Amino acid sequence: MTDRVVVTGIGVVAPNGLGVERHWPAALAGANGIAPITRFDATGYPARLAGQVTGFDAAALLPSRLLPQTDVSTRYGLVAADWAIADAELDPAALVDYDMGVVTSNACGGFAFTHREFRKLWSQGPEKVSVYESFAWFYAVNTGQISIRHTMRGPSSALVAEQAGGLDALGHARRTIRRGTPLVVSGGVDSALDPWGWVAQLSSGRVSRVADPARAYLPFDAAASGYVPGEGGAMLVLESVQARSGAGGTTRTARSPATRPRSTRRPAPGARPGCAGPPSWPSRTPASRPRRSTSCSPTPPACPSWTRPRPPRSGTSSGRARCRSPHRRR
Repeated sequence: MTDRVVVTGIGVVAPNGLGVERHWPAALAGANGIAPITRFDATGYPARLAGQVTGFDAAALLPSRLLPQTDVSTRYGLVAADWAIADAELDPAALVDYDMGVVTSNACGGFAFTHREFRKLWSQGPEKVSVYESFAWFYAVNTGQISIRHTMRGPSSALVAEQAGGLDALGHARRTIRRGTPLVVSGGVDSALDPWGWVAQLSSGRVSRVADPARAYLPFDAAASGYVPGEGGAMLVLESVQARSGAGGTTRTARSPATRPRSTRRPAPGARPGCAGPPSWPSRTPASRPRRSTSCSPTPPACPSWTRPRPPRSGTSSGRARCRSPHRRR
């Protein structure tokens, strides 16, 4: 619990700047990211100002396969994580996957994605609803998508804590590192700037209705009239100083998979952590199978494949599906 934790990379997706190089100078100059909503027609709403992210081209920043399965907030999280990893000069493929975790915060989930699919459900029928709705709406999807994209299989989690969520995520990431995970990608993103999300925001009664972007949000001011909803967020790479510096060094000491000690190499596909490779079954005789006490023996699957039901034998009721698991007793 005495190891120091440092931030080695930052990725920002914000209304007043995409990326640290643009966001930080804008923040120092007091640049205002509040503007009239353009995501939808807001002329009939009592409040029409928001902090919108502009100039964000998901198609140019993410693989095309991710676009149909992600909400706008998840895209922000994925891109911010990419930028943070690049800023940290980190190559996840050269590190141990179980030594890298992800901790994110999200207060709304995939609002825009879900509302689009609801509209399809009610107007076109359930067969038109995307299968990705099963997870794209979920609060933890950002953690999952980032961990899958960068093969980060270490301890990971998701927090739901409103405006304090990003800070809570960083605190949880720090505790995760101090418990033994050398590196964690952490932060928070949100977006609820579709019509339904906007109505949900207005229902609180605390959204500013001032029409002037320069006067709409004045925290700690006598003329304060409420808050202005925004979107975006940031992802950070947090690392253990001890793990990054090694024995007193100043740079990351992780070696390539080819030179890493056997016990810390990334397990081969199908292997458990700590195993050199996937289990092999040279024959199906009981004597040749590894004993259950072997540390790297896999847990037999319940039934990986099935054959057609056997025809009923004479005097029996009906055939039963036969499990073809290689672990089934014969």
